[in-house]
Amino acid sequence: MTTYARFASLLFAGLLAGFLTAVLVLELSLRGFDGTVYTQVRLVELDSLDKLAVATLLPALIATAVLVYRTFRTNTRWLAVAALALLVFVVGLTLVVNLPINSDQLDWNAQSPPSSSAARAGSAEIAATPPTGRSPARSADLRVAYRTRPEQALLYRLTGDRNPLHSDPVFAARGGFDRPILHGMCTYGYTGRALLHAVCGSDPARFKAMEGRFTKSVLPGDELTVSIWVDGNTAYFRTTSNGATVIDRGRLTFTAG
Repeated sequence: MTTYARFASLLFAGLLAGFLTAVLVLELSLRGFDGTVYTQVRLVELDSLDKLAVATLLPALIATAVLVYRTFRTNTRWLAVAALALLVFVVGLTLVVNLPINSDQLDWNAQSPPSSSAARAGSAEIAATPPTGRSPARSADLRVAYRTRPEQALLYRLTGDRNPLHSDPVFAARGGFDRPILHGMCTYGYTGRALLHAVCGSDPARFKAMEGRFTKSVLPGDELTVSIWVDGNTAYFRTTSNGATVIDRGRLTFTAG
């Protein structure tokens, strides 16, 4: 019994430690994104990760308590007691600090994020200027627009991405959306298509690499406008929809035709 309790305690405590580390890394990574992106990820976390935390913390707590009971009269009891005390501290910290924060964030809405960065969401004039520090200060050299289809997100599930955020209205509503949103890679694909035809003369061999930063979600049926600034063998781009930037800091490298 002691061996099983020790194994279970180590297993679930290790899973909990790995889970907490992953969440910490994720939170730190999100600091560079705007309020809309951060809110979307946090709402998904609150919907799913809390369950995972409970699924690892409670078994670790129970197994460690059993281990303390089984080893109480041995010389190794202090290790088990210390582990149990640490887990109890984590539970207390969660109830006192994390629970109130999570409860408050459940009311967040991705369409109107609490961050002041919402004010930077953009306007109808945003596509007229190039990405900051990326290209000469001039109007876009090229501009390409595509209209997505209302059922686009459902069709894109054929790629294997079956995230319910793109198909389930109830799940999408939890994230503050009126309806399911378009896959980010679909938006990225439309942008790549515009760059391929407008910059590379529809020749895939000239298309070397592209990069960009997602800043806002797109709804199926929305129009996407790709503004492009060409500078030698580099093209800088920004994708907008309904006057707001959805992909920023874009850069394409290509070869001359």
